[in-house]
Amino acid sequence: RIYEESVPPEELEPKEVILDSCAEGGRLFRTRCGGRTVAMATTQLLPKIQTLFLVYLAVDRSIRGRSVGSQLIEFFFLRAAETVPGMNGMVWEVDRIEDSHDEADREKREKRLRFFRHHGGSVIPYGYRQPALDGVHPVPMHLVFRSNGGASVAGRDLAREIYFGKYGKVNGIAKEHLEDLLEGKEPPRPPFGT
Repeated sequence: RIYEESVPPEELEPKEVILDSCAEGGRLFRTRCGGRTVAMATTQLLPKIQTLFLVYLAVDRSIRGRSVGSQLIEFFFLRAAETVPGMNGMVWEVDRIEDSHDEADREKREKRLRFFRHHGGSVIPYGYRQPALDGVHPVPMHLVFRSNGGASVAGRDLAREIYFGKYGKVNGIAKEHLEDLLEGKEPPRPPFGT
């Protein structure tokens, strides 16, 4: 429920994909309070660039603004820094403000970006598009990177590893679609083959 309420429909992955990600280096985290889950996050290690990809972070709307998401993000970032030798940092996708549908959507996107900047993230100048999880439309997004100890990773390298190390391996998105996204081809070939 928290996941479905927090993630835009075009960015939702089937629950099976989230569970399958654990077999490919993914981790699921949750925060419990009073016997119930109030926040969740999923991450995927991108081993070729030693970077943690924060796939989702969602907090129950009844407790947003109470630092629960902040505590969770800091927990798994520090845990990864301790357990992944040479970890470069963490990357995540954030909705672009310029693609807002209306003022309320714009405020939500600005708030989300401020949250990640507050946690050390910087927008990477790269024309990134999330693969077409809905089978039709890639979603233009920002890549935001938080360095671990001053490390840096180029935007194209981040995109390549997110595309092939997560979306190709875990989601089963066609290599051709991912190659097209990496090259900026419009429109990209179908995400799940023909």
